[in-house]
Parts: sequence; structure tokens; C-alpha cells
Amino acid sequence: VEAMFKLRYKSALASRFDSKNNYGKRVAYVMLATELSVVMQREFTAKQVQDKVRST
Repeated sequence: VEAMFKLRYKSALASRFDSKNNYGKRVAYVMLATELSVVMQREFTAKQVQDKVRST
């Protein structure tokens, strides 16, 4: 979870989540899931990441 939040709020991806259109946000979650998958060496989907961010 720590790695996910670092990527979400403290990386170059952070500004993409401020997009006013939903397409931009969906792309940001896909990119976040991809980066998290690389860091954690485990596959994550955009839906999993989005659900986790919203629940915490």
C-alpha cells in the first residue's frame, strides 16, 4: 500500500489524477497499476488500484 500511495501522490503521475475528464483519470489509474506491478513484481489491474485508493 505504501508503494501505491508514493506512486499516486509523490510521482510524476500525481498531476494526472487532477484531470477534469474521466478518460484522463482512467489513463492515470492504468499507468499507476502498471508502475505498481513493476515495483511489486506482481500484476495489478487499474480497477484494483482504483478501489484501494478510494477505500483508504
